[in-house]
Amino acid sequence: MRDKKSYKGNEEKSKFRRTKRWRDFREHMKEVNNKKDSITMSKLYKTWNLHHLDPEHYELLEDDRFVALNSMTHDFVEWLYKYYRKDPDVLERIRNVMERMKAFELQPDL
Repeated sequence: MRDKKSYKGNEEKSKFRRTKRWRDFREHMKEVNNKKDSITMSKLYKTWNLHHLDPEHYELLEDDRFVALNSMTHDFVEWLYKYYRKDPDVLERIRNVMERMKAFELQPDL
């Protein structure tokens, strides 16, 4: 169960995301990012997210505080950040696993 403070914050954020100011800024950021996901560089889908890099200052609409992400990328970034904030070396371990997977992919069939 959520405490009232966090629920109220989410409600306020939801209300803010319905404003013309937010919708205009979101469209602006879509253009700034060339209609591409900032990480995968794939086309932004209809369900893309404008991800806050600084959620403590939710209504401070500056280009460098946001990135355009497709839904799955956004979920991944939110998930990964929970670990990264406590242990930045998690990125190196992910890279290691990716490189090992790639090495197997490049091997000839057995």
